[in-house]
Amino acid sequence: MINAGSLEHLPNLSELYTRSVAVRIILPNPSLLTKLDIDIRQMSSLDVIRFLSLAPMLEHVDLFHRYEDNRSLLPRFVDDEGTLSPFSLDHMKTFRIRWCLHRFADHIMRLVTFPPSTNITLSICRLRYTSVMDFFDGHFQIMLLSSVSLSINVEWFRWGKHSSGFPFIFEFSVPDAIHYRIKIDEWGLDYNRNEEAHSMFVALASLGPFHDLRQISISSRSLPGAKALNILLGKFPVMEEIAVKTRDAAPFIAALGSHHPPGPPCPSLCKLDFRGSKFDPRHLRDVIIERQEANHHLRELCLSINQRRLNLSDPDLFTVNTAIRFLNLVADKYTETGDYWTSSSEEDG
Repeated sequence: MINAGSLEHLPNLSELYTRSVAVRIILPNPSLLTKLDIDIRQMSSLDVIRFLSLAPMLEHVDLFHRYEDNRSLLPRFVDDEGTLSPFSLDHMKTFRIRWCLHRFADHIMRLVTFPPSTNITLSICRLRYTSVMDFFDGHFQIMLLSSVSLSINVEWFRWGKHSSGFPFIFEFSVPDAIHYRIKIDEWGLDYNRNEEAHSMFVALASLGPFHDLRQISISSRSLPGAKALNILLGKFPVMEEIAVKTRDAAPFIAALGSHHPPGPPCPSLCKLDFRGSKFDPRHLRDVIIERQEANHHLRELCLSINQRRLNLSDPDLFTVNTAIRFLNLVADKYTETGDYWTSSSEEDG
C-alpha cells in the first residue's frame, strides 16, 4: 500500500480516484469529497468506516476490489469493539462495494445510515461451504424481511460469456426507498447450482413472513417442488405481483393452488407473469379456477405461448387451445408473447 499522507492541504477536494493503486489517505476533517472511487484491497472495514465518517458530503462511493480467485487478498473485517458510533451520509446517492466478505459489508452497513433513494450494490464473496442465505442474517435479514419489492436471479449458465462470477443476485427495495443489489459468488465449481438454488428458496421461506412484500420476480433455471414453494408463497400475505421465468413452471403453478387450509396463498395476488417459462396451459387454467373459487381474482396475466415449446404431459391440442382461450379472457388485461429461449439456451449449462 502507498501512504499518500494527508490531504488536509486540499480542503476543497471534491473527487478522489485511486483505483489503480491501493493508498492510505488522511482526509481533512470534515472533507468536502462528493465522489470517491478507491481500491480497498489492503483496507480493513474499520479503515473504510473511519474514512467515510470524515466525508459527510459524499454522494457517490465505489469501493473497488478486482474479482480474483485468491480470496486471501480480500479486504479484512476488523471489529471496532464498540468504539465507533453510527453516523449518517445524508447526501449519498450510490454506494458500491466490490467483492468483499459478508462480515466486511455487514460491519459498514451497521454503522452507516443512508438516506432514502440510495442505491446500494454489494458483491459478496462466500467462504467455502457456506450457503447463499447465510449472508442474510442480522442487518441484511432485517432489510430483506422489510422489503416491498424483491427480485431473485440465479444465472442459468456457468461458462463463458453467460457467467458473471456472481450467479445469485438479490435486488430489493425497503419502505424508505433504499434499493439494494446483492450479488453473491460461488465458492467453487464442484457443486450443483440447481440444488443450491432449491435450498436457497427453502431457506428463504424459513426467514419468516414478509409483511410488506408486494412484488416479486424470480428467474431460475429450476425451482424446488410445489410443497416447498407453497410454504414460501404462504409467507407473502400481501403479495400483489409475481413474475417467474424458469424451464418448468409446473411446481410454481401448483404452489399457487390450495395445499392446506385456509386456501390458496397470496390472496391479494392480482398480476401473474410467466413470460419465458414452460408450462401447461391446462394446469394454469385449473389453478386459476381454484383461486377464483376462493375469491382470489387476477387482473393481469402475462404469458409466452409457443405451442412447440409448451410443457405438455398430454399433447391434446383441442384441450390445450381451449385452455389458452380461457386464459385469454380470465383477466382484465392479457399479454401474450410467442418468444422463448433459443435452442442453445436449453442446453445444459
